[in-house]
Amino acid sequence: MRFDINKLQLAIDKWSMSIPTEDTHIHIPDNSSKKREHLGLSMLAADCQRQVFYQYRKITKAEFPPRMLRLFQRGHREEFFFMWMLSQVGLKIYDVDPKTGKQFHVEDFDGHLQGSMDGVARDRKMIYVDQDKPFKLEFKTYNDKRFAKLVKEGVRSADPKYYGQMQGYLGYEDRLVGALFCAVNKNDDDLHFQWVPRDPTTFDMIRERAELILNSNTPPPGISKRKSFWKCKFCDFKDHCFSNDPNRKPSLQHCRSCIHASPAEKGKWSCGKGRKFGKLCDYWEDCNV
Repeated sequence: MRFDINKLQLAIDKWSMSIPTEDTHIHIPDNSSKKREHLGLSMLAADCQRQVFYQYRKITKAEFPPRMLRLFQRGHREEFFFMWMLSQVGLKIYDVDPKTGKQFHVEDFDGHLQGSMDGVARDRKMIYVDQDKPFKLEFKTYNDKRFAKLVKEGVRSADPKYYGQMQGYLGYEDRLVGALFCAVNKNDDDLHFQWVPRDPTTFDMIRERAELILNSNTPPPGISKRKSFWKCKFCDFKDHCFSNDPNRKPSLQHCRSCIHASPAEKGKWSCGKGRKFGKLCDYWEDCNV
């Protein structure tokens, strides 16, 4: 299926010229109390699989400054605005799965791998496509520099993590025929849309990475052996990663960060020493070796 992006952009521009009063009474979810216990599908296409392992094993607790917390909420607000805007130009938007009444959700590996989608849409009047089939919606915010790169190169090259995230959902949810990637430049409110078709090869790569992380008791190699590498400078785990760092920090001590812990059936965990998982014991040994 092909999506007429130019037609969509023109429709949004026309709608923007006479935009109705926006409903400002929008509920923004509070995610501060939610703890992700599973391996997130959105994580797997990241550059560094060592980082993904650290996140999954919770070797440290990330601390975000106030500006970053506000930035996260900006993403939530843009998601609601995108859904409202797309609905105004003819798309039927679903923020929950009609079959379950809950957010669209996929999972694998006995529930250890999970992901929830931003939303799903259909072009019921076939204004932009020639089929009335559901497709995934993906919403992202960008600054000037990253937005320019996205427009020039496309999401697969500019943001492989986002591209892989979409392919993961498309691979697990066969009801979807593709994904509409929606991006906004936070500096000037410019919009960019891209149709992303299925890519089975990338989906296979995503699933293989998940299997690697879930079956590993120690971290895979990182993207660099130098802490000064520019991508490593921005990583939450840079102080834990490099064995040649004299100030390297140990992992937080809990069952999940132990080398003897392994994912088990039905989304649970097991202890290789036969102890009750969840109760720290004397056998604890740092998985970050």
